[in-house]
Amino acid sequence: MAVFLKELYQATKDLYHLHLLAGADDLDHTINWVYISEDITTSTFLNGGELIITTGVTSSEDKDWLKKFIIELISHKTSGLIINTGKYIFEDDISEEILRLCHEHHFPLFTMPWETKIFDITHNYYNRIFEDVRNNDKLTATFETILFEDQMSENALSILTDAGFMEDNLQVLYIDTTLSQSALRLLHSACKRFGNYHICAGKESTIVIFCTSMQTSTACRQIPASLHAHFPDLEFHSGCGSLCTDIKKLRTAYLHAVSAAQMAACSNERFFHYNDFGFYKLLLEIQDTGLMKNYIREYLGTVMDYDQKHHTMLTETLHEYLLCGGSVQLVAQHMFCHRNTINYRLRILKDDLGYSLDDVQTRFVLLSAYQLHTFCQQILKF
Repeated sequence: MAVFLKELYQATKDLYHLHLLAGADDLDHTINWVYISEDITTSTFLNGGELIITTGVTSSEDKDWLKKFIIELISHKTSGLIINTGKYIFEDDISEEILRLCHEHHFPLFTMPWETKIFDITHNYYNRIFEDVRNNDKLTATFETILFEDQMSENALSILTDAGFMEDNLQVLYIDTTLSQSALRLLHSACKRFGNYHICAGKESTIVIFCTSMQTSTACRQIPASLHAHFPDLEFHSGCGSLCTDIKKLRTAYLHAVSAAQMAACSNERFFHYNDFGFYKLLLEIQDTGLMKNYIREYLGTVMDYDQKHHTMLTETLHEYLLCGGSVQLVAQHMFCHRNTINYRLRILKDDLGYSLDDVQTRFVLLSAYQLHTFCQQILKF
């Protein structure tokens, strides 16, 4: 998953005598590095997500140094600050104003006694970060082999078992864009609330694999909404795949999630769930695109050819007629035409083109052909 500040603090607070002064409710930040800083001007080197450690050796030069330092760290979206107190800065130097500042900006602030060696804590934290990166890379490679190459090995099963992904069903959330580091940190924090997960961050897309729980479906819907709320300028669409009850079918669940994201894009929505596909679920299982094209051509080719030759709107009229259950009045309203115009077009469809529109079976076949045509255009892009 990622290294979270809350877990790091709980695991090492006694070992390094860490004292949490502010931000107790805001520890679900990811940490990508530990950075030792004594100079405000070095903040330009920060990328966000760092846990900062300072002794305050330069604090005597400016009585407001600590406040200015924290404001700078907050602006660069760092994950928190540990102050090594006892020589240059003391806990009494940390004013109520500073604590309020940290609370208001959800910024975790810790102190650590001077007796604790910075080398010890940084060495520990670096090792944890390196180990997490190694495990993350290994898990990403395993999932990508399954998702993109549809290959499964004993080694892959062993890796997934060790990571806890063989204990439950799986669900895939697909986001059709790459995310910035800030957006990825938010994604990690959002996903963590819903249990075990893994993020595959690619060059063109972002994939989240969840171990399913009662909340997973909620997570798939809430996470895109949260991304949009925090990053309103980020253009993306997302989709949730089918429930995966067998790891060997994870690629299918992934492809369903991709199709759902494509439907979201076609519908100008942020999110679409595979379960909402309805009739299209059947079409997603058809691998032979030639069969689809032939079906559309067999039942709609005649009216499409007529429109192309005579520059008419019979294809659209026929579709509306089927959708409106044969009501000429509704078709006229939807197409902003006079009833006589619709009746004239229907006469051509029935008498000249031979469509038996009074036959229930014919209507069903034609409507399914239209559904297939829409599916091919929006999802399969042909």
